[in-house]
Amino acid sequence: MDFRKRGRKAGQSLLRKLKRIAFHAGLNCGECKTVVTKGRYETKYKANVTCKDDPVCEDFYLHRFRKTCATRWHEAGIPMRNIQVWLAHKSLETTQIYLGLTDSSKLRGDIDRAFGD
Repeated sequence: MDFRKRGRKAGQSLLRKLKRIAFHAGLNCGECKTVVTKGRYETKYKANVTCKDDPVCEDFYLHRFRKTCATRWHEAGIPMRNIQVWLAHKSLETTQIYLGLTDSSKLRGDIDRAFGD
């Protein structure tokens, strides 16, 4: 099996687990609607479901972990070029999109030092 296909299948499995954990923790929004396959073998069928009753909420996705990790690395002072390589981005602009804003209260000391206060 191709490495990329294996990675995709592993990612799909992790996503299903993440959505199940969020569902059991009561974190779903209750508004997402989708069609899923239910049943096994000959009894498979398509069903319309909502995230109120099934672990299918669109608010939870694995890419959020990449963004969080990149932001935390950046806040820890790791150079952006290193983060770019670790995330396997071709351009620095793509990496910059991943970096969230740091809470200004965390930056207060740096801001004050920059202005000599």
